[in-house]
Amino acid sequence: MKNCISKTLTMVALVALSQVSVSAYAATAGVGKAIISIGKVTSKNKDGVENKLKRRGKVFEGDTITVGKKSRLQLRFIDNQLVVLKANTVFRIDEYKFKDKKDQNKSASLSLLKGGMRSVTGLIGKSARDKYKVKTPVATMGVRGTHYVIQICSGDCGAGVQGIVGTVLQGAIVMSNDAGTQEFGTDQFFNVPSNNETPKTITNPPRVLISRATTSSGDSEGGDGTGDGIGGDGTGDGTTTTFSSTEQTTVTTTTGTVSPTSPFLTGTPAPAGAILVIAGQSDEIDGAGGIIGTEGGNALIDLATINGVGNQPVSSILIDQFGTAEFQVRAGAVATEQGGDMLGINWGRWATEDILFKDNGVETTLLNGFAFVYSPNPTTPAQLAGLTGAHSYVLSGGPSFRDESGVAVSGVIQLDVDFMSGDIFSVFGSLSGNGRDYSFNLDSSLLVDTMGVVPLSDLQSGGFIPLIGGCMNGDCGMSTLILGDGSAAFVGPNAERLIGYFGLNGTTQMGQNIGISGAGVFNQGPLMSPM
Repeated sequence: MKNCISKTLTMVALVALSQVSVSAYAATAGVGKAIISIGKVTSKNKDGVENKLKRRGKVFEGDTITVGKKSRLQLRFIDNQLVVLKANTVFRIDEYKFKDKKDQNKSASLSLLKGGMRSVTGLIGKSARDKYKVKTPVATMGVRGTHYVIQICSGDCGAGVQGIVGTVLQGAIVMSNDAGTQEFGTDQFFNVPSNNETPKTITNPPRVLISRATTSSGDSEGGDGTGDGIGGDGTGDGTTTTFSSTEQTTVTTTTGTVSPTSPFLTGTPAPAGAILVIAGQSDEIDGAGGIIGTEGGNALIDLATINGVGNQPVSSILIDQFGTAEFQVRAGAVATEQGGDMLGINWGRWATEDILFKDNGVETTLLNGFAFVYSPNPTTPAQLAGLTGAHSYVLSGGPSFRDESGVAVSGVIQLDVDFMSGDIFSVFGSLSGNGRDYSFNLDSSLLVDTMGVVPLSDLQSGGFIPLIGGCMNGDCGMSTLILGDGSAAFVGPNAERLIGYFGLNGTTQMGQNIGISGAGVFNQGPLMSPM
């Protein structure tokens, strides 16, 4: 298994500067940041200087952003607008002015030059709608709402469809060009064939616009709900048992020790092929996580036995195409919510004060610490290749999933896998906690190149599972869009388990950032249909 880490753990300090102008501030602090950067993503500034845009990377006025094949980018702007750029997209930030909600000069002007984008508008789009626009080759878009998708057609919009296509998932937008102006509302699909043709409603949307977004109350269940649900009571027996396999081995780790010159625990290296799932949220409420694999030479996981519980990750460093990520556990720390199962998987949670986390060399605060799931026994590529049939994997164990305030959320998460075709073709989540109800699904609109599924081969080479959903009730109000992703790896010679993480976040109508994240263990069972 190649090294992979899914997602950015981000922190950007936005310091109030009373003696500088908004434009000068934006020139140094940026107008947004990358919270997910997957694959080949570059940013070229107005002077023509091009750089890789990694997680936590800033974006500025005048930047032209290019997202390559099998790549994806999610941006959060300074007014809390979320923008997701699909693969094969070119996007430019022409202007972005924002100081605070009362700022009378706030404005946003963006250009979609190629490809597709999804956006949930921030405070500019909500309170200064006449000053928010997105330019495309055939029309300029204004907003009367919060959530939309647009795509420039390049042979992927259906036979004879040209120009741009789009849909409104919440609110309304206005498309204008030389032929006229047309408004489109929630759940409408539209097409603008050219600058000289009037924008029009379409009733047979192309695949590039279809996703399984949902903002339902989340009261449905995945199959019969077998398993312990999310988090359980954390009363695992604290032991780690392995199974025998000619291709899979484990090691007995030593008791955690403290170096005389370091306040951190030290351990012994994990065996080749071992995998570690981590999940948490940064201090800017960006749900995040990753899967770290020791095979490939770019990652190191150190393990220790603490209070009689073995195979606990006490440090790790990963160097990959997204940058570097590392953590260390402080001396005296004891993990909570510990547990394990018969396939050698064990899990727990390190508290915020017990870990030092650095993302691309910058120390980053993780709210509520982070959850971990470890296994020395991943399913090998050869074993995966020999499997057939379709199965559902239902969350059955692991530390609790939590929201941005640290409150546990519980419910059902289910992944449906077809080993014959080699893909994850469905994801369903329904979680509740803190007075809120969350639901999410696979965001198939971001998987056009793979016909709406996640190839298992992509996961093995560092791919991710894009997610879209909604939050209702409590702080979320009537409906709040949440976006995010996850990743997963199989465990056992017959892929009896799946371990993975999920993280989603959004911004409520009141401007509050919300998020959920977690890592878990999923049991294999017969294929079930989420209700």
